[in-house]
Amino acid sequence: ADVGPLRRLSAESAAERPMIGLTRNNGLRRIAVLTGRDPVDFTRATAHLTGRAATPDDLVAPSPADMLRQRPDVQTAELRVIAAFERAGVARAALYPSLSLGTAAGRTAAPGDLGQPGALRFSIGPSLSWGLFNLRRVRAGVRAADAEADAAVSHWGQVILVALEEVDGSLDAWRTARASAR
Repeated sequence: ADVGPLRRLSAESAAERPMIGLTRNNGLRRIAVLTGRDPVDFTRATAHLTGRAATPDDLVAPSPADMLRQRPDVQTAELRVIAAFERAGVARAALYPSLSLGTAAGRTAAPGDLGQPGALRFSIGPSLSWGLFNLRRVRAGVRAADAEADAAVSHWGQVILVALEEVDGSLDAWRTARASAR
């Protein structure tokens, strides 16, 4: 009478093993992606690992903001936001006149007469440029650069939300592992 329920429990446990293996491999792939490694190679290289994983007793981590800033995806999104705002500033600067200093050199004589006075000429002077007659194009460029900056900010916000979700999920997994280890 006792063998029947044990066989059923053994069969149920055997049915759960593939899902446990799948969960393990998905976790290994996730670790590989987060550490910048090839997920396929990492999963194959760690396939021989067996046994019970020990979870640390204490979790020492900086503040969540510091944790997020260390992630490469968050750093890339922040740099894209900074670059987009810089491009918007450059586009906006085209609305105003710009002053530059230029130089020029040339010859005014045939190659055989280069030693004669006045054969070579040099000039130096300021140059003022302004897109006054092309302001519609310049303003369209400003609007496009502003839209690009808004898109970069939206993307950064999405990256932060995904990173927060992953960090929160990792902390929950750690807490669950600690609770089940006790």
